[in-house]
Amino acid sequence: MWPRFNRSHQPHSFLTEKLDFTQEQQKEYKRLKEAHFKQIRPMMDKMQRDKQAFFGQVGKTTVSDSALLKQARKIEEQIAQVDVRTYRHFEKISALCTPEQRKKLQQVLKERRTRWARRGHGPGQKPDQ
Repeated sequence: MWPRFNRSHQPHSFLTEKLDFTQEQQKEYKRLKEAHFKQIRPMMDKMQRDKQAFFGQVGKTTVSDSALLKQARKIEEQIAQVDVRTYRHFEKISALCTPEQRKKLQQVLKERRTRWARRGHGPGQKPDQ
């Protein structure tokens, strides 16, 4: 399994502090975040299992390129689904923001994209993949 990060505290604090959310915004953000992770956690777990199975074949059996491509495309589709849901999640967060907070959110997301690119992964992937 991919490592469990403490998503219940640190990211919540980071965004609420960075965007200077009001108490009401914090409550709504927490609700949105919990719903989002409830939705994507099973997807992330399945994706990780599929990746483990994919790479677990090394040295155990001969696998054709077409079979590997089929398995890899399945994983790519799972990543795409997580990314779309994550995008929609951030749309909801953006709708929660004031215009000034929205600008800050865009900056935070830009910084995150830069970090993800340097590490070679995105929102639907973990560094160990």
